[in-house]
Amino acid sequence: MIDLCGVTKTYDGPGLQENRDRKQKIHALGGIDLHIPRGEFVAIMGPSGSGKSTLLSILGLLSQPTAGTMVLDGLDVTGLRERERTRLRAEQIGFVFQFPSLVNTLNVRENVLLPKMLTGSVTKSDRARADSLLADMGLAGREEERSFKLSGGEQRRVALARALISDPAVVLADEPTGALDEATAGELMGLLGRLHAAGKTVVMVTHDRAMAQYATRTVKIKSGVIGSCSMD
Repeated sequence: MIDLCGVTKTYDGPGLQENRDRKQKIHALGGIDLHIPRGEFVAIMGPSGSGKSTLLSILGLLSQPTAGTMVLDGLDVTGLRERERTRLRAEQIGFVFQFPSLVNTLNVRENVLLPKMLTGSVTKSDRARADSLLADMGLAGREEERSFKLSGGEQRRVALARALISDPAVVLADEPTGALDEATAGELMGLLGRLHAAGKTVVMVTHDRAMAQYATRTVKIKSGVIGSCSMD
């Protein structure tokens, strides 16, 4: 499903003290080789600044590697133009972040439909799918409620439904349980586990070992390099 070969990512940092015109290079990733088969649930763990979010950004086609290649579902996406990358993101990848970033002026259903609203017209079948996803998330009957009235855990579930509105093959989650209490975090992880059981490929960045237990494989990254993998 996803293959990374020799992927590096380098950023320009602040100018060096002795020469402010020179940029110090920040090496976020240092030659990542990673294979994620279709239908796997992978947890990526590592200390702050280890490159976890940078790796997830590349997997989600939000940024391009400085060197190396990435293949998504048999297609080399490394050198694609932004327009094509945007299309692939919309069709194949769903994102769930630590902060749900719902639009307070929209109701719950409209927040789920937001990706469709941004890329074109919303159809009757889109609305039906949004309501079905919300029902799966335990939010039936809340479709027309304003999002700011929901609890933190309910907002995460709306964000997860939004990530699934286009029925993506891959779901990427960046610290999805951050700032949630243990019970609510467990509920959200149960939903991700159900997606995995239904055949979705799930890749999750987390610092919480308890949450990583839901995955079928844990990948540990440190200083931009994958150190080890473990299977549950």
